[in-house]
Amino acid sequence: MEILPPLPDVGQFTLVLRNGSQIQAVAFTRSNDKIVYITVEGSRRTIALADLDSAETVRINEERGTPLQLPM
Repeated sequence: MEILPPLPDVGQFTLVLRNGSQIQAVAFTRSNDKIVYITVEGSRRTIALADLDSAETVRINEERGTPLQLPM
């Protein structure tokens, strides 16, 4: 059995809300009109899609080297 090297860690994503708040997530997806995300601690949480500032979320993540494609 061949042992493969570990996959690189992509780090965290920053979700920016319209009120300016930022949420750190290790993964997220869209489910209808909600964003479901996994916190750094491993908890699953949701926010309303309407509360997400998509443009600012994309900008901040690109600056940090984690490009995103929104809307999902």
